[in-house]
Order: sequence, then C-alpha cells, then structure tokens
Amino acid sequence: ALPMDTRSWGFLVGMGLIHTCVMYILLYSAIQSLPTAMVAVLSFVYPAVAILVDHVFYGQHLGPLQWLGIVLILASSASINRTGTKPQPLPARVVAHELEG
Repeated sequence: ALPMDTRSWGFLVGMGLIHTCVMYILLYSAIQSLPTAMVAVLSFVYPAVAILVDHVFYGQHLGPLQWLGIVLILASSASINRTGTKPQPLPARVVAHELEG
C-alpha cells in the first residue's frame, strides 16, 4: 500500500533520492579505480547478489533456471578471478578501421 501521510512520503523520497544518490556516487567513484575486466565481472555479479538477497531476506521463490543462472554467473566470475584471465586487446588495424568508419 502507498503511504497515506506526508511524513511517510518524505521518508520514501529521502530514501530513494538521498540513499540511492549516495550509493551511486560511491559506486561509480570506486569503479574508476578498478580494471575494466573487474568491472565487467561485477556488472554480472551485482544482479545475482540482488536476487539472492531478495530470496534470503524477503522469501522470493526462485525457479530452477534462476538458480542455474546464479550458479553460472558466480562460477564464471570466480573462474575469471582465479585464472586472472584478461581480455585481449584488438589488433591496431581493427581499431584503426573502426575509427575510420
């Protein structure tokens, strides 16, 4: 149900604007210091963790495909972090071609 009084709306707006803005400012300022490969891994882990938190704390039921997706995301992220796999840069001729076109 939606809040009925202005005080509750104030808390809702404050939580949405202030807390969300502060979180995104901290998140994006921290991301600037991470390598690109780590940012890519985190961009996949973030939604998986959000779904797990929703399941654990709010009792949201997850289907078998959702569990499989979470496991695959976490396993691939762990694999990349463990092996230290780094993306290979594009050859200079490919980059030059892209810049021309």
